[in-house]
Amino acid sequence: MEKLTPKTAERFAREIFGKFKDKEEKEFRLVHPVLVSETALILAKKINQKVDLDVLRIAAWVHDVGYSIESKNHAEHSLAILEKKFEIDKVLRDCVLNHGSEAKPTTLEGRIIQLADKAFILDKELLKLILKSSKEKIDPEYIDFIKKMSVKLADLLDRFDFVN
Repeated sequence: MEKLTPKTAERFAREIFGKFKDKEEKEFRLVHPVLVSETALILAKKINQKVDLDVLRIAAWVHDVGYSIESKNHAEHSLAILEKKFEIDKVLRDCVLNHGSEAKPTTLEGRIIQLADKAFILDKELLKLILKSSKEKIDPEYIDFIKKMSVKLADLLDRFDFVN
């Protein structure tokens, strides 16, 4: 089993996402982990607790690789894909398996990834990507996606205990 580092995680995810046929889906899958990572690292700085920054970087890249199989159970698929090739500890497992808004991560890193996974919706690069992929009008699915992520983000922020 290979050790997963932030660089190997990025390389692995780029390889998987690079195979996506749909151009917009591929571009989204390659932008999303960068935004999740940046957001997770910012959130980690706001917390007065020890946080494994490498786990955040790794999880940001690999939490969605399961979309290469299907979207419905992508977190479980992500974990299964990773476990075939890499050593996965309990913290990274928590990040990958519990990044969905309905999940209950048990680690601080898992909670940060869950929050960052929703907060990426506020990034201007993502909004540019959505606008660019829309031909004339913004696809109603994108609008619904933005609404859903915004509501989930607000709910997660309400539940997250930031300590000053």
